[in-house]
Amino acid sequence: MMARGFGGRGRGFGGNRPRGGSARPITRFISRPTFDPVLAEPAFPRVKPLPEETEFNQDLLNLNAQLSPTEEEEAAINNLMTKVRGILDKFILAPVAESSCQIEEVRPVGSYKKGTMMRGSNMADLVVILKSMPARQAVDAMGMKLCQELEQQDPKLGATFTSNERGFHVSSGSATIRIMTATVPVNMKKLDSSLHLDYKILQQNMAAVRQCRWFEESAHHSSIRVLIRILKHLKNRYELLNPLTPWMVDLLAHYCIMNQPNRLIVSLPAAFRRALQLMAAGLFLPGSQGLIDPVESYGVRAHTAIPVAQQDGVTIAAQTLLQILAYGGYQPVLGLDGSSKDLTTEVTVWNGVVVTPGEEVYVAATAEEEPETQDIEMKASDE
Repeated sequence: MMARGFGGRGRGFGGNRPRGGSARPITRFISRPTFDPVLAEPAFPRVKPLPEETEFNQDLLNLNAQLSPTEEEEAAINNLMTKVRGILDKFILAPVAESSCQIEEVRPVGSYKKGTMMRGSNMADLVVILKSMPARQAVDAMGMKLCQELEQQDPKLGATFTSNERGFHVSSGSATIRIMTATVPVNMKKLDSSLHLDYKILQQNMAAVRQCRWFEESAHHSSIRVLIRILKHLKNRYELLNPLTPWMVDLLAHYCIMNQPNRLIVSLPAAFRRALQLMAAGLFLPGSQGLIDPVESYGVRAHTAIPVAQQDGVTIAAQTLLQILAYGGYQPVLGLDGSSKDLTTEVTVWNGVVVTPGEEVYVAATAEEEPETQDIEMKASDE
């Protein structure tokens, strides 16, 4: 006997068929976890012990030292940052007369604050959070006034001002400070696209503050910063890995170093190999659970920030590099053999084994063929 109200011919919670004809089935997006060799090791025990990786570890540390900024670069960026922050702090107490901008606070963000800057890329980021509305003309006026103040303090700096969609740049010699503008949440609903900075850009600039705060609280171990530099090196070296965002790299490095069942820190060589294994297994593909963005709501996955075609390219590159790592060692993958070839785009031979780059799998779907799950995914990524 079937209880009334729960199916069959009962009332209340619906029968077998809804009224008014057949209803369209609800399509739900279900993400799946990526196979992780480290987490799966209890189910797949090793048949032989790990190889000795002392030399590999030392080579990674040496490469990190080569990728780190020089003393001259650090001195130049620190000098300019100190002067710029001092002037902006003065603007908080005494707003610029030529501009309507009223500053709430100034926060250093990005690789400068995280300690992951790369040699040859001497740019530091600051987020200026405004109490006032972020009008384009007012932001430019504040930037020009900042540049004038720098010139008055030290004419030898040769400071220059450049406006851009996120705010403005202030440069002096080889050092550049990128000022990214944000505003307090109450102003976000009052934005006028014809007068103010773009809504999404303001959101992204504020997200940079949250990301930096999370990194400070969660990424204490020095190996995380080393692995971030190594992954950035791969990103710059291989074109298919270039779409990886800095935030994706940060989260991947943190996961590979810190996420282990016994709560021990993963060694640097093992974490590097793990990063390639995860990407090769589809960590950044559409159906993957991926890495949940810890500073966003609704369980947004970090890799939805890049298009699906680029997600496919990242996976192809990681699969190719993982094969080369297995047959040819880590030196060619990291470029320690002196070669500058892009190994992800051409056929190579390693100890008699032919490694052929994978083929693209993603095919752009038409509007009619696009699955409903993609809409759900993109809505989550926009929030």
